Amino acid sequence: MKLFTGDYTEQLGPGNFCYEDNVLLKNSSLHLSLQALENSSGFLVPYTLIKDIPAVEWKLVEAYKRRSQAIHKLQKINSSAA
Repeated sequence: MKLFTGDYTEQLGPGNFCYEDNVLLKNSSLHLSLQALENSSGFLVPYTLIKDIPAVEWKLVEAYKRRSQAIHKLQKINSSAA
């Protein structure tokens, strides 16, 4: 699976997750897309099942910070190059 927006691309493999921004924020600004690169399957886990598990929420926050910082860094580089 490929997670992408603009110049940002991330390969997702078994055990990876995405769209944590939609769980943490009411109005996400990341606008990520997901593309299957081969025959794939995934799971949609409702927030109501994980909302009271601090370790899961912490992982979501860590992933969101990492992805959003990488995306904003690329946007800053691209805007200064233009």
